[in-house]
Amino acid sequence: MKNIILARVLDAVVISLLLVDHSSANRFAATVAVFLSIVMLIAFFAMSADLANKIKARSLFSRAFGMMAQASYVGALIYAGYPSIAAFYALAAVLLRACVHQKLKPAGEEV
Repeated sequence: MKNIILARVLDAVVISLLLVDHSSANRFAATVAVFLSIVMLIAFFAMSADLANKIKARSLFSRAFGMMAQASYVGALIYAGYPSIAAFYALAAVLLRACVHQKLKPAGEEV
């Protein structure tokens, strides 16, 4: 639980850095967003069923708050003038969520 709270506090700090009118803070936060996107893409390619179950087992409140944080990242990146990084982040987040649902789909079910 402490890790989740720390992660959300760090998300809020990075998002606030994107919203301030200081170019070096904006660049740093955009670099953090790119790093997070790359980590999400690595998780997409290395996703196992156990990891998908751990992600899916989170509470509804936790999942909703995580999706809100991701949407805030995208909005803040667009506001800060980094629409391409926002698109990259959104694509990585959507791919990761789709991979979780794909890994948990029953074996006989077709798309």
